[in-house]
Amino acid sequence: MTTTFGTGASHLRDAAAAARDAVGQALRNGSIDRPDFVFLFASVGYDQSAIVKAVWEAADRAPLAGCSAEGILVGDQPDESNFCVAVMLAQSDSISFRHGLAPGLKTGSGDVGHALGRQIGPLRPDDRALFLFPDGMTSTVDELLDGLKEQLDGIDRIPILGGTAGDNNLYERSFQYLDGEVVEDAASWAMLSGDARVVPALGHGCVPVGLDFTLTSTEGRTVKEIDGRPAIEVYGEYVGTDELADWQTVVVSLPFGFPVADGVDGYVPYVALSQNKEAGTVNLPVRAPEGTRVRLMRRDIDLLTSNADQIAAYINAELGSATPDLIMQFECAGRGRHYLPESQTRQILKRLHSQLPSVPKIGFYTFGELCPTAGQNRFHHFTCVLAALVCS
Repeated sequence: MTTTFGTGASHLRDAAAAARDAVGQALRNGSIDRPDFVFLFASVGYDQSAIVKAVWEAADRAPLAGCSAEGILVGDQPDESNFCVAVMLAQSDSISFRHGLAPGLKTGSGDVGHALGRQIGPLRPDDRALFLFPDGMTSTVDELLDGLKEQLDGIDRIPILGGTAGDNNLYERSFQYLDGEVVEDAASWAMLSGDARVVPALGHGCVPVGLDFTLTSTEGRTVKEIDGRPAIEVYGEYVGTDELADWQTVVVSLPFGFPVADGVDGYVPYVALSQNKEAGTVNLPVRAPEGTRVRLMRRDIDLLTSNADQIAAYINAELGSATPDLIMQFECAGRGRHYLPESQTRQILKRLHSQLPSVPKIGFYTFGELCPTAGQNRFHHFTCVLAALVCS
């Protein structure tokens, strides 16, 4: 039994030409005659319907899943331009993908999780990983995951991997793909099944600062008070009044750190997406229960570099003597050009991939990442998520 993957990328501005270019590369690189499945990630400079339909047609209308992205990753090469497209083609007689899409995240992310569970389930004994690409502007991803867990028995045994769809860092609209169609406010998904092993890993490159705080007044995703004081007031003690005037500075420099799990060291970072100056509140991408103990965290460039070594070492140790057939990467847009100079981004990625097996690699820059940690499928910010697939 054989499985082959081929990847391709293009930055041509014409959607039809870019699709032919990227799909053609993937066919040649994987020695694929007719693909069985397609992953597609594209930036929003393209007319989304045009690029998705063109890729689907060029790939002989093979089943397709994916989403819009702030940028793409193919091999160790990032591209965060407004016109970039990444394609992965799979051809196999030992693995398969079933896929789908569920809309309505803005009005009920938990309900969409239930819908996804009904589409996916029941789980099969050979289900290996769920790749999930929700809308990055309208989803409450922890509610989505909870709804999926409530609906689909046994989903905890399967890693949920991927990231939220994005745009060119304007936070206006994102798009989800299913075959030749494009929608918004939805979650696209693909379940990998068959003779495969999936090795996930992640790292974030943030360090906690200051003391523990308690969220003392919250409503959904809104943090009203921290230790009985307005949330903005607490932020002001760490970044200063001038920086608070430029919320984008706060977003990339000072995330919240939520505990990974009871009795487990470490934190999961989450960006404070917005603020309400008059009310003194901040808004998170996940629910913020009252009583939660949190830390504020600082981005650390040196840790990003050393963390790349740790991720590679973990993947290699878990693989042992096995060689993966594909590595997928879901990288936070906050680790790209909007935070680091492009030369530094490329240096870190080259360092990471130089320590990994030389196999096809594909991914995208997300507005949030999905990966298990401490045995639980979680939503993350500021992380690098890798998934090595061993299929032969």
